[in-house]
Amino acid sequence: MIKPLNATVRIGLCLSLYLAIYSYPSVAENNLIRLATQNKAPFQYLGPNGGMTGLAVKRVICALKGMDQEFEIAMMPWKDAQNLTANGEYDGFFVGSRNESRDTFAVASDKIITGTLAWIMRPTTKNFNSADPDNKEKYRYGAVFATNKWRSLRKSGYKMVRKPRNTNDLFGMLKNTDLDVVLEYISVYEDYVSQNGFSPGMFTTIPHKSSDMGMYFSKKFINTRPNFMTAFNGTLAVCREKIK
Repeated sequence: MIKPLNATVRIGLCLSLYLAIYSYPSVAENNLIRLATQNKAPFQYLGPNGGMTGLAVKRVICALKGMDQEFEIAMMPWKDAQNLTANGEYDGFFVGSRNESRDTFAVASDKIITGTLAWIMRPTTKNFNSADPDNKEKYRYGAVFATNKWRSLRKSGYKMVRKPRNTNDLFGMLKNTDLDVVLEYISVYEDYVSQNGFSPGMFTTIPHKSSDMGMYFSKKFINTRPNFMTAFNGTLAVCREKIK
């Protein structure tokens, strides 16, 4: 079981910007970096005591501490995490899979975690076949807005009728029949079902594909510290083996 991190956490007064901030003051005080993430269990989320926990955030913190790097991690809506990195207010965001849009303003690290994506639907959704192009218009599809999943579905021509801002909204829309099929990580779905006391058979899942997710550091930041990514990937590899 992953336990909440012992951390200095400041709960945000402006919840539209962030939920909490984890601070790590390095003894070396080697140039504070500011990172953004989203509240998305089980990858990274707020534990019962208000501290950040989850496999992804634990590995990120392990890697940065291994470098003796001073840092802050702010938890906020996913779209804000990306936009604030793009405009230079934050140095990076995690965890995210690779896509062309993110590659224009940031550089991806090695993987932090790997997740399995699945099509998730109510049992009443019949004859679903993701390989059938006619199904793109037959069903109403959903994914959390501004994620790689959402952009990929829209770009591929799937009928996208809603813009859920988080997984609670996403699965709520599915439960309330506002959506027919959603694309999300199986582990995120399983955590949602567990936390909300739903029956595991409430939705049907069809595995789609595995996806590696890592840290995106802004190109502006990498240009000022060209050796940083190599060092981060090195300590990250150790932390992936250490923290399961």
